[in-house]
Amino acid sequence: MDRSFDGFSRREALGVFSGALTVGISGCSDLGSEETPATTSAAATPEQTATPTAPMDKPTIERQTVLRDKAAIPNIRWTVSGTIEWPEAEYYDRVQEPLLGTWEREGTELQFNDDLTFSYRESGQEATGTYETYPPEQLLRVTYSDGSEYERRYEIDTDGGTPVLELSEPDGSGTEQLEQTVDGEDGRSSVVEIIRDYGVYAAEDAETNSRDLTAGATGSGFIVSPDGYVVTNAHVVGTDKDPEEQIYYQLAAETRQAIQGELAGDDDLSESEQQELTDIFTTKLNDYYAEKSTVASVSTSVGVLSGTATPDEEFSAKSWSASVETTGSVYEEVDGETTWGRDIAVLKVDVDHPLPTVRLGDSTGLGTGADLFVIGYPTIGIESLFTDRNTTLEPSLFSGVVSARRTLKSDVETIQTDAAINSGNSGGPVYNSDGEVVGVATFGPADSSIEDTGFALPIETATEFLEELGVEPEQSELSTTYQEGLNALWRDDCETVDEKMNDVLDMWSDHPYAEDIKGEC
Repeated sequence: MDRSFDGFSRREALGVFSGALTVGISGCSDLGSEETPATTSAAATPEQTATPTAPMDKPTIERQTVLRDKAAIPNIRWTVSGTIEWPEAEYYDRVQEPLLGTWEREGTELQFNDDLTFSYRESGQEATGTYETYPPEQLLRVTYSDGSEYERRYEIDTDGGTPVLELSEPDGSGTEQLEQTVDGEDGRSSVVEIIRDYGVYAAEDAETNSRDLTAGATGSGFIVSPDGYVVTNAHVVGTDKDPEEQIYYQLAAETRQAIQGELAGDDDLSESEQQELTDIFTTKLNDYYAEKSTVASVSTSVGVLSGTATPDEEFSAKSWSASVETTGSVYEEVDGETTWGRDIAVLKVDVDHPLPTVRLGDSTGLGTGADLFVIGYPTIGIESLFTDRNTTLEPSLFSGVVSARRTLKSDVETIQTDAAINSGNSGGPVYNSDGEVVGVATFGPADSSIEDTGFALPIETATEFLEELGVEPEQSELSTTYQEGLNALWRDDCETVDEKMNDVLDMWSDHPYAEDIKGEC
């Protein structure tokens, strides 16, 4: 029987289930950072967002800095890859209409309801609980309210006119019979109610399905030495994450997306019904994957991209592979509460040319009210607005002031600011009014209703990690030469611009911005 509810049939709803179980899952990967027990990135407001533009005659320190340093502020991606396998699944309504009603034999009464509850009466004693059926094997699984469980095979014989329920042990022994005295009705009135009662099971003689998945996180960083040392946050490179769990999270995200796609645009379903069905389908499938699936061949990698990738190029094709040299802890437990830790990571890329570097400053004298700005790669949804991926990989600048200097319960110092620190900005540089890096953009408040609040770790926290590695931050010759070319541009000395930018290209032939600067003259 294919019941319809206001034009949307049970069969159509189950088509959504089938699509998600097989080929409906798409391969879209969300590489954003995740919410955490303590805090997460704050949302940006349009007024806080600014995208670097072409140089002006008299550029501000912010414009000078973003033009000077954007090649030294890479986009960083931590990637997890793995293969997930699960047995082919089937789905059945756990409420079977022929079983509904009251069944009796001498001294015993058994009643099954359409809300998957039952009651059992014998010799003046009554027990209640829940049940479900597995139609392929005619199994009845019962859970009493005290937690005890049993499983029986069931069969309904209607040949004699009055339906007879036969219950037996799973091996077929110990059969007992009850006659139906009250015919039950399935009173569920909507497809949402019915689908809520469906169960997902491994098919008998199921084939194994598999899917290759990629997940991870994206953030920002800054290069501190010409031989390839990069500072970022520990959470950007997955220090606090279980790679295998990330594969499951990715599968869950793709499953939900697939279900939403199957249901979207169906005129017979209201928006609230689509949302309810999406939630129901997603929960059931994720529970099935969690119980039945396995993950294999899990691997992680870190990529560092300085510059932009064209729309037809993959991130990995343009980025450098990086090793994680050291990390701090993302979170720490203090008196039973979770707080932020020394969330710093130092990466190393091996290249055969000098790299551009940022200028490090000193945060110790940075007090409340001091001007600062943040540069990085926020994931604020702009990818959906632009067709040119170069635009989304252009670093963004957010300006503000120091709101306060605060010490976490973990004794970690922080710089509070009203400059936006969004998901994706994590690990990026925070500059003072002289264009020197004085902090590492790290987190925002957990409460999304709190605006204009972000937190950075002082640059001294990062340099402690560098000192432990024996790394001495220094200004690269490439950056110095590039700065000389910019200075010439701002005084309209095009001959020197060409000379300096050619010198830059001699040191790094693929410098992402030198040719653009030459074209400005």
